[in-house]
Amino acid sequence: MNADDCFDHEFINAHVLLKSQGKRAQHYPKGWLTAWPELLLYLFNDLTKREVLVFMSIAAQTKYLNRTSVTRKSLSTNLGIQKNHIDTIVKKLIKRNAVHEQADKTLQIDPRYGWFGNVDQYHEACDALDKKTRNSALR
Repeated sequence: MNADDCFDHEFINAHVLLKSQGKRAQHYPKGWLTAWPELLLYLFNDLTKREVLVFMSIAAQTKYLNRTSVTRKSLSTNLGIQKNHIDTIVKKLIKRNAVHEQADKTLQIDPRYGWFGNVDQYHEACDALDKKTRNSALR
């Protein structure tokens, strides 16, 4: 199965990013929170099907506090997309601040696009990211 064949299936399974906690929480997987679903939809409007598939594949494997074991190599293997294409897609997602690459080379979605954890932890993660962004801008 290639990436295009599994796109719809992956997209539907990973749609939890569009869910939020609160009054409607009983309908959605526990723990998922998204600050601005409109931001996520805006991102998708500027991405190809394969780019959305890569983003959603990272999101689908996200664990508590947005931790993952997803790497570029694992994406390439699991999705059947050549690694050089994955590299290009991940670079675009990083440039759009939708994904961050950690020191251990794992990929993590930006908490503003999707968050798995409680609200206080979400605010701490966003603050840490804002601080990191400000510090890198000062260099």
